[in-house]
Amino acid sequence: HTLESFRKRPLKELFARFPQMAVDLALQRGKQILPLAISGGEAPVVAERYERLVSSFTHILRNMVDHGIESPAEREQAGKPPEGALRIEIAESDEEIVFRFVDDGRGISLERVEERARSLGLISEDEHPPSAKLIDSIFHDGFSTASSVSLVSGRGVGLAEVRAAVREMKGKIGITTRAGRGTTFTITVAGRRPRSMNP
Repeated sequence: HTLESFRKRPLKELFARFPQMAVDLALQRGKQILPLAISGGEAPVVAERYERLVSSFTHILRNMVDHGIESPAEREQAGKPPEGALRIEIAESDEEIVFRFVDDGRGISLERVEERARSLGLISEDEHPPSAKLIDSIFHDGFSTASSVSLVSGRGVGLAEVRAAVREMKGKIGITTRAGRGTTFTITVAGRRPRSMNP
């Protein structure tokens, strides 16, 4: 127990590279963003237990910048400020840790998701799936709505990796999205004294 205490550091420290990463991604895609806000995560944890999970979260950040945040011109046309807003919220308790990734971008286009899901055979041609099933399909390996592959996205491996990391920790992941208003990814994993959770 004493040795483990020396290995602990605030969970927030594992996200230290995320603000600069967001800036670099935005520059690559010709977008403008406000400084990434990170709140919570003050409780000390054994970093090694969360490193793979937090590393997978870089794919959420990439998707938010590349697919979520609009270009400055698009945002101004929609009545938004030219700079997109991103934030990461970490809420901790003994039972669970909740990570929320929030953007104020265009939201997820369910039409494009459905088109791509049909092309991959994830849903049949005569099926009319609910929104929840469509959104779940974006976690499928090889899924991407990007029109081309770039250094940022388009290979269809990112969100599949996120789900694999979440499942490894017996956690769960959910998405809420509103057209023109933004998207929120919510990931819940066990805390220090976890209750039973559904994978």
